[in-house]
Amino acid sequence: ISNIDSLAFYWCDDLEYYEYDNAYYLGTEDNNYYALIKVKDSSITSCEIHPDTVIIANNAFESCSMLQSVVFGENLKYIGENAFEYCRSLQSITLCDNVETINDYAFAECENLSSVTFPDTLETIYEGAFYGCKKILFKIESITIFIIYCYC
Repeated sequence: ISNIDSLAFYWCDDLEYYEYDNAYYLGTEDNNYYALIKVKDSSITSCEIHPDTVIIANNAFESCSMLQSVVFGENLKYIGENAFEYCRSLQSITLCDNVETINDYAFAECENLSSVTFPDTLETIYEGAFYGCKKILFKIESITIFIIYCYC
């Protein structure tokens, strides 16, 4: 699995989520925290992503306007579309060493985001990933990134 749409499990009322910190997860037999699907409450101010999480689903943190800090798990590889869109209180992020993909509009309109540190493993930043982030300063050390329409 490399992408989970925000409506993939819509109306699945009996679905059993795993909980960690301020988020709900779906997993596999081997990893209960494989994918972070959504936050528990859009008014959260912080979230520590489980160390075993590989995917942050599309729209998982969208419009969490009070979110100030995120600690990314060490196994994270994929950040979905609009995952952190409109997280207006987010000021800086440091991605863990395994992140490979930042999808479309993942951090769009995070208007106070001023610092992003990318890992060497980052391969792709998709369209508009940082759209509307007017204060941003990127920290890139010895990596080659293929950027597709990354509006800032």
